[in-house]
Amino acid sequence: MAKKHKCPECPAGEKWAVPYADFLSLLLALFIALWAISKTNPAKVEALKTEFVKIFDYTSTQTVKEESKTQEKYKGAAKEESDELKSLKQMTMTQQETIKRLQAALDQSDNQVALNLPSKVEFERGSAQIVSADIQDYLKRMAELTTYLPPQAKIEIRGYTDNSDSIIRSYELAY
Repeated sequence: MAKKHKCPECPAGEKWAVPYADFLSLLLALFIALWAISKTNPAKVEALKTEFVKIFDYTSTQTVKEESKTQEKYKGAAKEESDELKSLKQMTMTQQETIKRLQAALDQSDNQVALNLPSKVEFERGSAQIVSADIQDYLKRMAELTTYLPPQAKIEIRGYTDNSDSIIRSYELAY
């Protein structure tokens, strides 16, 4: 009669499964407890709190009255921070709008960048001077930006003059 061969033992590659299942079970229990806290009355919440304190041997260092005093102390600061946050959000929105307008004004190709100036940048009729202080400030800021360009960059300015009848005065605008 032939000998019966024993089945070779499987390697212990599945040992991690039991602790992992225990961990997931405890995690599920925690989330069920948290869900129950959000759906129940304050008495049940207090009972659950005391049970957790017993389990983890946690002792509270502050009483509820001390915590409420601390909260009242910082309410004013929180209101100031919320006001600052609102103003920062408003500034951010304004900056985003400015960025969108600037991106619309910039036209970038392989070897050049063209800045489309707003149509309100114009000369007075028959004059070679820009009178508007706002436009002058705008052009000064544009000139400051050109200082950041590399030295080999070429700047080309194109524009249009008015349609006045004086031919001699029109040449004055080109200089």
